[in-house]
Amino acid sequence: GGQPLGQPLSVGGAINLGGFALPWQNLIIVVSAIALMGATALFLTRTKTGRAIRATAQNPDAAKLMGVPVARVYLQVLILSGMLAGVCGVLVSSITQLSPSLGADPMLKAFIMCVVAGLGNLPGAIITSFGLAIVEALVQFLAGARWGFPALLAIVILVLIRRPGGLFGRVEVRRL
Repeated sequence: GGQPLGQPLSVGGAINLGGFALPWQNLIIVVSAIALMGATALFLTRTKTGRAIRATAQNPDAAKLMGVPVARVYLQVLILSGMLAGVCGVLVSSITQLSPSLGADPMLKAFIMCVVAGLGNLPGAIITSFGLAIVEALVQFLAGARWGFPALLAIVILVLIRRPGGLFGRVEVRRL
């Protein structure tokens, strides 16, 4: 049917830390996200396949000339991104309801994170994602839930005005 469903995979309970409670489910999601980001970063920097992916991303023609099977690298990236999206979908759906539009909000926030961080710097993207999440939560706590997303958009506008390549991105100059 067309009604949203709750996902049966969840962990109950919470950790009481002083004046607030941290649900186990949220802690599992944060730890899993950090582990996935770290594993992806290690995979891209420490393996032969990761080097091939980075070389193909920088210059597919040069990578092909160096013997990198570019078509296979594209397939590997598609498989890797699908696996990461599947795990993230399970994690996100464990704290919300399953519906066709479930991924729209996280996808838009991921786009905002990529614009603010800049492309080509995975540690910068990780730092930016947590920084934006903290800013959004703080704005929602202080000003109300409806102001969290506009605050992210304001940050995007400021970053694009001041640093069009992003906070951690490198400006690339191509001469013809």
